[in-house]
Amino acid sequence: MRLPKTAGTDAQGRFEFTGLLPGRYELSLTASGYLPYETSGNRVGNALPPIDLEEGARFGKANISLHRPGAIEGRLLDEFGDPAPNVMVQVTRFEYAAGRRRLMPVGNRTAPRPTDDRGHFRVFGLTPGSYYVTALAGAFVEEGGPAGFAPTYFPGMIDIAAAMPVEVKIGETTPEVTFPLAAVPTARVGGTLIGGDGQPVSQGSLMLSVRDSLRSAAFMVARAVPSRDGSFVFRNVPPGSYTVQAWGRSITGGGNLNASEFGTLPVTVSGPDLLGLVVNVARGASARGRVVFEDSSVAQPKPNQVRVAGRPVEFDTAPLGGGPTPTEMHDDWTFEIQNLAGAWVIRADVQSPDWTLKQITLVGKDVTDTPIEFKGKDVNGLEVTLTTRNASMAGAVTDANGRPAGRYNVIIFAVDPVKWIFPSRFIAVGRPNQDGRFKVTGLPPENYLVIAMPALQGSEWQDPDYLESLRPLAQAITLADGEARTLDLKLRK
Repeated sequence: MRLPKTAGTDAQGRFEFTGLLPGRYELSLTASGYLPYETSGNRVGNALPPIDLEEGARFGKANISLHRPGAIEGRLLDEFGDPAPNVMVQVTRFEYAAGRRRLMPVGNRTAPRPTDDRGHFRVFGLTPGSYYVTALAGAFVEEGGPAGFAPTYFPGMIDIAAAMPVEVKIGETTPEVTFPLAAVPTARVGGTLIGGDGQPVSQGSLMLSVRDSLRSAAFMVARAVPSRDGSFVFRNVPPGSYTVQAWGRSITGGGNLNASEFGTLPVTVSGPDLLGLVVNVARGASARGRVVFEDSSVAQPKPNQVRVAGRPVEFDTAPLGGGPTPTEMHDDWTFEIQNLAGAWVIRADVQSPDWTLKQITLVGKDVTDTPIEFKGKDVNGLEVTLTTRNASMAGAVTDANGRPAGRYNVIIFAVDPVKWIFPSRFIAVGRPNQDGRFKVTGLPPENYLVIAMPALQGSEWQDPDYLESLRPLAQAITLADGEARTLDLKLRK
């Protein structure tokens, strides 16, 4: 459970947190004109490790260095070489997200912004690294933007594979990045949103995204809202294969979209307008079962400390966004997950240091790491087993000179690549505390590979291609059921 506290700095940049309870703490800091700082995942400089505080302890070495951001600027041109005004420019970087590498937008500080009347743009607030500059027009921006162009990647490509990265350094602005937009014929995609009662939905929400089954790295979403008669339209859609996702609640109405009716429809745009579509939304299926405990000698958590929920593993028939699906845990340890559509993996989140997930079965069949397909029919008979006997791994890391490594990431992953499938229980990362030691708990018994690496880029430690590259350098470890393993590692470069 996160219990955030805030503190300001004085004229000398000093800060202090008092009255802290024992536990692990991470620091984050924001200051005008500087890059934000976070203990874990900080991309710049030597980030502090998490700080473990015992009763009455004091830690006085939480010194932080802040850095000025970088920027990318340039110009966009139309197909005739003239300036292209009012085109939204988005900066992205490759991240491993929801099961594969995708070009993900970079934070709120770098939200898409339009070019001016000279076609000029400037995106600032960037950490050092490689970025991809994307020009968005038509369906993927608010109405009023230019039409007749496909999303275009620097240096003027439609194909992501042909896009070129732009390197950003601390506190510097890149040389001018100028490229032409790709002109293409566009179409309207429209129809009517129909609810479970067979009537038009006037207070709904719709999204159009590249079809997930294509395994594209593109991550762009167009949005639409239906009129009073349930009609909707996406304008200026370039050719391609898409999925329309729809909810029976307005995105501006507050609340959890995924508690409402939901539906999807695949569409292919190949030239002419695609109108007269019907998108049906309805209540999804429920998954029901119970939680059981393997060890009776350890105090059980309370029902409100355990949440059994689902994680979607595809986004053609399961929702791309919209919040968590509703879930209930009852006092008798029976549960229900509601409004499910598409393929989901079931997971248990336990707010207890002693208990973790061991196994999930469906009518006796192990489905712990197997997606369940929900197609409108309820699923009953799930059994979630929690255990206190999952394995753990702890230790320290030294550098090439045998000195304690102050900053590192210990990546633990199963030897068998089949178990790297998203979302995997067999991949974990450990980071040091202020004493330079790491500990990873809740590991299923398995044959693992272990390696200590310097700072990671985002969630690349979950990327199967990255893990495969680490295989020749990693140390093999076998963890038995309930085993607590201690080992010392050398930092790899």
